[in-house]
Amino acid sequence: MANIELKPIIPLTNRNGYTSISNDESTVVHLDYDHFDELNNKNKLRRKIAIIGIIISAILFVLTITNKKDINKLGSSFDRTITYRQVTHPESPTSLWGVVTKPYPTGAFWTNFVVKQGDGVVGVIPYGIKVLETGIQISYGATRRVVTQAFISDPFFTDLQLSATEKYLGRSVESYDNSSVTMTYRTNNGGRYRAHLVKGSPFITIVYDGTTPVISSELMQILEVEPKIIKGGDGIQYVIMLGNYQRWLIYCSEPIILQWRDNSLIAPGPIKGYVRVAILPVKNYLDAYKALLPFVKRYPVSATWTFAFTAGNTAEVNIQYNTGGSGPLLMFALPHHLQIMQTPNIKSDELIKLQSLYSPIYSIKGKLKVVIGDQWKLVYSLVSVSWNYVLADKLSTSQMDEIAKNLIADIQSPLPPVIDEYAFGKQIGRIARLALIADEFGISNARQQAVVTMETLLSPWLSGSNTNYLVYDKTWGGIVPLHGLDSNVNDFGAGWYSDHHFHYGYFVNAFATLAKLDPPYWAINRPAMESVIRDICNPDGADPDFPFFRHKDLYDGHSWASGLFQQGNGKGQESSSESVNAYYGAYLYGLATGNADLTRIAHLMFTMEVQSTKVYWHMTDNDVPDLYDSIFAANRMLGNIGAIDITSSTWFGSKFEYVHGINMMPLSPATAVLFDQQYVMQQWPVLGSRLNAIHNTVPDQYRKCSASKDCAALGLVGNCCPNNENVFLQCCNYTAESLGVDLVQDEWRAFIYVDHAVVDRDAAWEEIRVTNGFGPGNSKTNCLYWAASRPAPPINYSTTVQKPDYNSFIQQSCNANSACDAVGMTGACCPMTNGVSLGCCPRVVPT
Repeated sequence: MANIELKPIIPLTNRNGYTSISNDESTVVHLDYDHFDELNNKNKLRRKIAIIGIIISAILFVLTITNKKDINKLGSSFDRTITYRQVTHPESPTSLWGVVTKPYPTGAFWTNFVVKQGDGVVGVIPYGIKVLETGIQISYGATRRVVTQAFISDPFFTDLQLSATEKYLGRSVESYDNSSVTMTYRTNNGGRYRAHLVKGSPFITIVYDGTTPVISSELMQILEVEPKIIKGGDGIQYVIMLGNYQRWLIYCSEPIILQWRDNSLIAPGPIKGYVRVAILPVKNYLDAYKALLPFVKRYPVSATWTFAFTAGNTAEVNIQYNTGGSGPLLMFALPHHLQIMQTPNIKSDELIKLQSLYSPIYSIKGKLKVVIGDQWKLVYSLVSVSWNYVLADKLSTSQMDEIAKNLIADIQSPLPPVIDEYAFGKQIGRIARLALIADEFGISNARQQAVVTMETLLSPWLSGSNTNYLVYDKTWGGIVPLHGLDSNVNDFGAGWYSDHHFHYGYFVNAFATLAKLDPPYWAINRPAMESVIRDICNPDGADPDFPFFRHKDLYDGHSWASGLFQQGNGKGQESSSESVNAYYGAYLYGLATGNADLTRIAHLMFTMEVQSTKVYWHMTDNDVPDLYDSIFAANRMLGNIGAIDITSSTWFGSKFEYVHGINMMPLSPATAVLFDQQYVMQQWPVLGSRLNAIHNTVPDQYRKCSASKDCAALGLVGNCCPNNENVFLQCCNYTAESLGVDLVQDEWRAFIYVDHAVVDRDAAWEEIRVTNGFGPGNSKTNCLYWAASRPAPPINYSTTVQKPDYNSFIQQSCNANSACDAVGMTGACCPMTNGVSLGCCPRVVPT
């Protein structure tokens, strides 16, 4: 592995001949245009330089992830000193966590099994699973799917339950990795049974050790049982039909006859063997059953993930499924896997034939594809990204003047006091971006002022001298805000480990900027900075203080935001772009500090997050095949993604500017990777439909603080509802909606213009130029530079904007509508030839 010095030392002096004469509002800026020729040329070289850097530095690097004792250490280049005050969390881990010890994987996909009473649903693709005292409950929700323009949901109802006749004593986690968990049940006869829950397995596998298997369906009822004894074969198979017309394959490794009584199949006595169950497609269940027979004996127990960085701009992600039984292993791949899967060969004749027989099987992430083999190789092309925007064309003199003028004003603008780390993170992220722009433009005094401002604001957080200071939680293993420990709703749940990558991602970007622009300050504060980084982007699975990449789900490719909460949809994430921002910041920090290990793996995590965002959040007509129904994809942006549902709304509303804007912030060079012109050409008409509401205002008599009794009681004067930045204060006794005003707040208005710039940079430039409010995490300077750096508008592109006519997106064919396809309907469904639509058809609901 080559050792590359990546730590740039840039003194805070004018390097590029771009100086400002004064610091007042009438600043006169003198430009050395030769420097900007150089700047434009450098932008053209950035992608090439990034690729060369990868080739040089990434000779070979391997990380193996199984459980935390087996992970190769990658954190040796971190300062592991924890300088924050250490506290005990008010909530302790339950006994359900079993073998898991600190640092706890609070962002793992299976936390609903172990938090609170451990009775929440977990998405184990393609099923919803609950592990309760009564047994392992399995739901195949796709046959109950509800599709609207606002959401797609696979409701959890217990289709099958696997348990034992022996009395329950307890259950807990026996082992886990990033994509699997094993829950073990203990019984009063000293026996056990284990549920090996591995993402992507068509079967749920329960291994019985001295206990008596029971397969039951109290809710759905068992209507038919067909024993399938294969001559000369091991074990026994059954095909059962439930009252909801689902059919399931049941395999028992022991040649026993299950007794059917009272909606249960019960073994004659304790066994040492395993039982597997798999959903069968409704319309071709017998063909699917026969196709599955060669795979019933081999079951996955866990997965070992290996990352290899070789010469070039690619990274290999290898998955080794650790298994029991014998024969070939059958698994499911998600849509994003198919884009990058090198082995097994998903285009082989064998897989194509098997897919035709064992289909359709759905997850909330679309129709699944079968893969045969216990070794997968996924090859990622690492996304090229750097510190600054890449210019599509040379900046004009007037653009440079406008950007420079606003840069100085934005850096000097006062910041309102904030307490929670999310609001502060946005502020510090905003200034960090301004500092980098000043550095790129060579405006030394502006860069100096931005750096000083950053350090003045950050130092109390790093030293623990602010009000809501950060602490190290000795119970779970992580950095949390002090106020967050007072209640699980404070600081957006950060005290209970929700949204850490959203909040701290801004901090990490600021740390990277300071490491680049003021290395001495970074050196002094390095331990405090790196504790925050390790909280969300820790590459060392053997670290005793922090878990490996707290929020990352390697199988799904994206992160989960929710922490130690029982979430009804299993797990969830809203702001895909803030998640991307966390890994982008870690990548930049690695570059700035010469931490080669962090640079490589953060670059991969960033690339994985980008790919999954573009597949699962960004929706177009030419989208990934068999993903989302067209009525839902018409929104062009997903709001929240859960384990068993998705929505086109946010936690705080369903307006297009909320849904699209929360998935755009913060504005940075990473935004250009996510919002390419091809996507925005289809997305802009939807978000742009909000332009008509941009100039709506609340009547002046309601804006005054005196008009709202709670604001008046606080002694506030001027405008409150909304204030001069178009934001309603918490003291307001009414909302814009209650006044009948469709209002677009300034922060969201700015992101509408940011999006517009991708397809019409000149129009957006002018929109941004005359706008004043950009929210706490953005600035006019940043938006202007973004607009100026975008490519020319696409040829013959129509910028007509309009809200989708959702009904026009409903397709008639049954197999074009996932809920109809999942229950085996064929022909015309939505509507049928008689004009009547079936109950499985999509519908438009009020929002």
